[in-house]
Amino acid sequence: MAFCTPAAIVVRFEVKPIKDSIVITICFTLAALEQGRQIHAKIIKVGNINLRFSMYSNCGCILESEQVFREIMVHKDIVSWNALILGLVQNGCSRKALETADTILDIANHNTFIAILTSCSHGGLVDDGLKYFGLMNSRTSLKPILDHYICVIDMLGRAGRVSEA
Repeated sequence: MAFCTPAAIVVRFEVKPIKDSIVITICFTLAALEQGRQIHAKIIKVGNINLRFSMYSNCGCILESEQVFREIMVHKDIVSWNALILGLVQNGCSRKALETADTILDIANHNTFIAILTSCSHGGLVDDGLKYFGLMNSRTSLKPILDHYICVIDMLGRAGRVSEA
């Protein structure tokens, strides 16, 4: 049995809809950026664009991720926006994640607010997080669910505000 390296995956890779998501997921899980770029080139005309920019952000290449998002994605849906926001959060760009989220609050869903609250939690932006938590009811028709409360508790706990949590 041969060891399956990212390079071996690229060599054996054929463009098929189901494979692109699996192979790119392997690349960003292993942070195999070079192999992911090769696969990205092979599936540029087919496949899941969200996985392509997620791969870049998971490999720490937020500029490439944003470039793919801006230049290639014609029809950005909420899933795409949420993935971009989470990519920014994962790379320590909490403030930029919030700026991005502000532009799409009108179409935000529960996952968007989880990404926003996670950004506030990891960025130490407690006051902003509490503001966004309040916006769920005032600016959108979304009602907080358990995951949102967990994010707020995590955010307050990280900030040492355990009594408020």
